[in-house]
Parts: sequence; C-alpha cells; structure tokens
Amino acid sequence: MPLQKDTDPELQRVFMERCLHLAARAEGFTSPNPMVGCVIVHEGKIVAEGFHRCAGMPHAEVEAVNRLPESINPSDCEVYVSLEPCSHFGKTPPCANMLLAKGFGRVVLAHSDPDPRVSGRGIELLKSSGVEVVSDILASEARFINRRFIISKTHQRPYIVLKWAESADGFMDIDRTGGEQGVHWISHPSTKKLVHLWRSREDAILVGGNTIRTDNPELTVREVAGKSPRRYVFSSAIEFGPYRVFQGIEPACLCSTQAKGSRAIEEISARLHNDGMQSVLVEGGKRTLESFMEAGYWDEIRILRSPSVIGLGLKAPSLPGAARSESFYFGIDRVSIYYREAWI
Repeated sequence: MPLQKDTDPELQRVFMERCLHLAARAEGFTSPNPMVGCVIVHEGKIVAEGFHRCAGMPHAEVEAVNRLPESINPSDCEVYVSLEPCSHFGKTPPCANMLLAKGFGRVVLAHSDPDPRVSGRGIELLKSSGVEVVSDILASEARFINRRFIISKTHQRPYIVLKWAESADGFMDIDRTGGEQGVHWISHPSTKKLVHLWRSREDAILVGGNTIRTDNPELTVREVAGKSPRRYVFSSAIEFGPYRVFQGIEPACLCSTQAKGSRAIEEISARLHNDGMQSVLVEGGKRTLESFMEAGYWDEIRILRSPSVIGLGLKAPSLPGAARSESFYFGIDRVSIYYREAWI
C-alpha cells in the first residue's frame, strides 16, 4: 500500500514532541553523544519508539526499529527523529544506512547534526537514495535539548553553567575577614537535591582554590540517584592535600595556568574540552565565577535566591546581559536561570 504521509504541521509537531520527550529521558547519560529520540509512525499512529540511553548503546533509530512489529512493513512507515541520522561508523554503525537497508521511504527530523563527521551527510545519503526527508520540525526545541552537544561541537569547548546561591540582600557568603571556615548554607537544605540533580547532568564540576580551603566540599552527587561529575579545581595557589575533592578513587584534577584573565579561562576551557568534557558546572567562588563572565565564557547562569538575609558578607556577582531567562520556586528558594543564547 502507498505510504500515508503526515503532512499536517500540527501532527508533525505532535510526533516530534514525543521524540524530544524520549530524548530528554537520557539527560546526563549520553555524553559525548547527543540526546536523541525516535518514533516510527504507521497510518497516523506511533507503532514503535526508542531513545539513545547511554554512550555506546544503540542509537534511538535502532531502538525504535527493533521495536517495530514484524507485521508492519517499514516501507509503509515514517521515521521521526530529533536529530539527523548519523552517517559514520563510531561505536555503532551508521543509522542512515540502517534506515535505507530497512526500506523506510520518509524521514522527518528536527535539525541537522553539527558534528563534522555528519553535518548534512546523513540527510544527503538518504535523499540521494530516494528517501524523502523533511527537516526543521521543532528545530529550536531540539537544539535546546542538545545545547551542550551543540556548543561542544561548534565552539570546541564545554557548555559552561555558572551557579551560585545568594541571600535576599544580595550576598553569596558571610563575612570571613576573621578567617572563618566551613560551609554557610544560604539556600534551604531541601534545595540540595536540585543542586545534586544539576551536578548529575553535567560532565564536570569546577571550583576555585578558595572554595576548597573554606568549604572543603566533596563536589559529588549524593542527594539523588545519578553519576558524579569529574571534579576540577582551578587554582595555582593550592596543592594536593587533605581535602575531600582529592580523596577517593578518582581525585579531582588540579588545573593551573601561567596565563591571566581571559587567556586563563580559555586555557582551562580547552583543557576540559580535550579531556572530553561536554559540559561543566562552575560552582564558585566569586572570583572564579566572575573570571568566566568577564572572559565571556558562559552559556547558562543559575541562581538560587533565598529569602534569608545576611546583612554583611561577600556580595554576589553582577549578572551579565542574557538573551532569555526563566524562574521558578523550589521550596522557599527562587531559582532563576539565564541563557546567553535564546535557543527557543
């Protein structure tokens, strides 16, 4: 029977929204690969679906095809996928070739893959073999989901998230002129779960030497289920010692540079990229956070604003201009997120 094409824009968006929902389920697990979701549509209904669960595991298209009932002919189906099918051999075979071999005649995707190994080659392979390809369906939403992957591929640096907590009167720490040590919690204890969830979704976490000396943090994921990011300490004035970050099976990496200002941040970002870090959560302190902002090396800023008042202490950094922002409450704390690019 002839392939029944879904040409209704609203219906195409519905199927692509499902792809994006599936893709997002693997947030924090696919690096260095992108998050991808796929659905197979037959006669206007989804008959199979899948998503890329973890680097090294089958891609979304393979998962979906493996779930397609044997009674349904692939030539009678449409494939919806949130990213251009790959056309190169990596840990898994090319998905574009697999779709061709199965006989699918139409592929609908969100946007092309910025990876230089793909970069339109998957689309061209499909088209040159007679497959109809429709693109740019919910492209902005799909790029937002894979913003870490996209920045890593297009800028050759990790996606950089800056994070801090501040009081209602604008302080991020107490007055430590008397040499006070230890953590002073500004946000509510329940907000730790959100912070640890954020940590679990990034490849790396980075702090400066002052944070290590005063707070002696672990910088691991403990409040939620998930992987701990690779730990980095950005300092030339601290040595390996009895600090928590230097303990355990995988001690933190100590990063130092002779460069100053923007050049130092550029070198640290290059180090992270070369280490395979697709994203990094920078948790402070103030000097480190401001160094990244002054160098223009940031993509996202997350601020936990507490209703508590400190009165005297270390002022929180000033925000740079952002293209888009959003806010929500997590318990009694207000969470504000600022994006350097609009994305959506």
